[in-house]
Parts: sequence; C-alpha cells; structure tokens
Amino acid sequence: PENYVTLDADDNAFVSFKAPSDYAVKGMARALEKLPDLLAPLPVEKLFDRGIRPTESHVQGTLRMGTGPADSVVDSGMIHHQLRNLVVVGTSTYPSCSCANPSLTAAALSLRAASRIA
Repeated sequence: PENYVTLDADDNAFVSFKAPSDYAVKGMARALEKLPDLLAPLPVEKLFDRGIRPTESHVQGTLRMGTGPADSVVDSGMIHHQLRNLVVVGTSTYPSCSCANPSLTAAALSLRAASRIA
C-alpha cells in the first residue's frame, strides 16, 4: 500500500501518506462548493478551505477489512481473521480512505460489530 504506518529504527511511529486521489480531491471540492447553500440557514460567519495537509487526523487502513488474511486483518464483521475472539473497531479497518470525515461510518461499523457479539 502507498499509505502505511510502520516503526522507524528507534521504534517511533512513521506515517507514509500519499496525497489524496483525484476522486477524493474532487469530492472535497464539490463539498466546498455545496457548503454555502447547505449552511445558509445557520449563522455561519465564514467558510474557508484549509487545503490538503501532508497527513490527516484520521489514520485509516492500518488494520484493513477484507475477505481473508492474505490481504486484510479483519472480516466484514470487524473480527480478526486469526484471533477470532478479537473485534477491532474504528477507522483502521477501512480498506481505503474516504474523502470526508469518517466518524459516522466508524460509528455504524462499530454498532454492527457490537450487535454481532452481543
């Protein structure tokens, strides 16, 4: 993968982050284009585009979700392929990054995982 987290020689986390895809950049541009109309009823004083940063706040894809251990860590139920009593929730299970804040999807997948083990 082009985006990854690993340890450096001193065991510190090292994040390798490739710039967002054209699809993600277009999604962010469209969201910024639509935002003024969506927020018009609210007392919003200013909107601004902070641009693309070299890293993002939501690290995703470090424990990828997939169909088997050859290409992923957890299955679609967020259950670890090898440690079947381990459930992993959060954005680390995303197979790729979204163009916007991943919080609602993370919450939905967490609730789904919880319902399967309850």
